[in-house]
Amino acid sequence: MLLALIPLAFLVVLIWRCYVDVPYWDEWALVPQLQNLRTGTFKFLDLWQQHNEHRPLFGFALVLTIVSATHWNTAAELAANVLVGVMILGVFAHQVISQWPAGYRLPLWLLPLLSLVALSANQWESWLWGIAITIMLNALAVVTGLALLTRLEGRWTRLAGALACGIVATYTFASGLVFWVSGAGAWWFQRGQRKPAQIVVWVVVALLTIASYFYDYHPNPGHPTVQSNFASLYAFGLYLAYFAKYTGAAVATYDGRLAALAGLVGLALFVWLGIGNRHLAGRPVFAFTLLAGLHSTLVALMTGLGRTGLGTDQGLSSRYVTLSTPLWFAIFVLAALRLSWLQTERLRSDRSATDVWSIRETGLISAAMVAIVASALVSGLWGTIKSDRRRQRLEPARLALITGQDDEMLLRLYPSVADVRKWREVLIASHLSVFRDARAQMTGSRSH
Repeated sequence: MLLALIPLAFLVVLIWRCYVDVPYWDEWALVPQLQNLRTGTFKFLDLWQQHNEHRPLFGFALVLTIVSATHWNTAAELAANVLVGVMILGVFAHQVISQWPAGYRLPLWLLPLLSLVALSANQWESWLWGIAITIMLNALAVVTGLALLTRLEGRWTRLAGALACGIVATYTFASGLVFWVSGAGAWWFQRGQRKPAQIVVWVVVALLTIASYFYDYHPNPGHPTVQSNFASLYAFGLYLAYFAKYTGAAVATYDGRLAALAGLVGLALFVWLGIGNRHLAGRPVFAFTLLAGLHSTLVALMTGLGRTGLGTDQGLSSRYVTLSTPLWFAIFVLAALRLSWLQTERLRSDRSATDVWSIRETGLISAAMVAIVASALVSGLWGTIKSDRRRQRLEPARLALITGQDDEMLLRLYPSVADVRKWREVLIASHLSVFRDARAQMTGSRSH
């Protein structure tokens, strides 16, 4: 159990060492909203409006709350990101452990491996970028909603909770739209406990939420169209490559080709282990794990539709790793279930042929787990290096924001110097970020 705390301890030290207290890139979109808050002109539409393809209502509301309470000390935002990351791991681990089948041995390595992936430095953008809370909150809402749906047992309170999770997931990041599809799969596992009235409510709320999301929706003119992925066989091949890289980035983000291979191998393992554990179809732990992996797979397919045109390596973005990790959670859990079942069957069986195959399958699964862990450790190391490079890049940019000089450095914060200078005046007037106290204005060091 203590081994599971090592990734968290390492992550906290990494963030403390590498974070830079300055708004970065998409975070500057918060400045007009902060100005509206200061002048009393803030409206609900400020939260509901599009940000790229997303409507991050709940994520932005949380960030604005933190910013207002701390005068935009990004350390508080990053602490919130870590807390949500721990909650994602906690929900998944609790659901699996509490519903572990009787007679199956729960391996000691399972929780440390879940922690290794969930809290890896591989997700360095999510850990060091405050606005990434929108992605983290989306992932938390999804795993919580799936946990409620796979233990529904006809209870309306659990359905209400799952519906609320679906709305939060949808209105934090566009991938939340997929939840209404993956979550619907839970009804297949309900079997004799299905209530037609609950299914009707689920469908109605899903349709209303999706319809409201696309009301007055405008495609981003700077992003490729969905149709471009099917313009030719070559374009479709790029789409598949993006999908594979996106899926495998959670354990191999340091190399595009290895990430694509890891993605394909991971999907094969997920399907194979899912089939191998099909005798557990009536158990909540199997339904939850399978749907979590399915959700990540569908999110990868959806993301590729809108991002492949930006280059297949865009699928390696560390902020997306948060959304693909549930697939690897599922692989670890399904592997643990299968290994436990194989061990039990070997003890019961007197047939040598069965024993031989059981030993071979055990060896194959174990080898796959070792390979995944080794790659995940390398990926975490790569994330550590990227985190330090980010610090080195942003520290002089922070000083430039304080002094108002050096346009080249300001471009590191946002691609428009004119906008940065305009928003800088808002920060000064509101005493936010690097201007929240006199000491911060006189030094270029990070505010710890």
